[in-house]
Amino acid sequence: MKSVVVDTSAYDWESDIPLSRPSARTIIYEMHVRGFTRHPNSGVSEKTRGTYAGLIEKIPYLQQLGITAVELLPVFYFDALDCPPGKINYWGYAPISFFAPHPAYSSCQDPLGAVDEFSRYGQGAAPGGH
Repeated sequence: MKSVVVDTSAYDWESDIPLSRPSARTIIYEMHVRGFTRHPNSGVSEKTRGTYAGLIEKIPYLQQLGITAVELLPVFYFDALDCPPGKINYWGYAPISFFAPHPAYSSCQDPLGAVDEFSRYGQGAAPGGH
């Protein structure tokens, strides 16, 4: 499946506001969704390792480090087999469907699981809002 129809009225982004932090005071952490939390030493629950939900679990840790922004390596739906024979496209630089979250990074495997889980942070899953 390459797409699903999403009821956009189910997502309330109204409380989302632009940040007023100057770029000189911004500390960006670039990460790979799966790579950041898939190892047991990440401290993330086994069910959510390597997923968007796992990243949400790590927000307090990132805040303790002083991180003010997270830049995710490609999260668009991609073909893991779009690579040389015997290899796996780990990084995601071969998107199939732009603006659709990669379903393998979701801890919930129903058709809307990736969309719901990816948007959870935007709906206040992080301590203290966004």
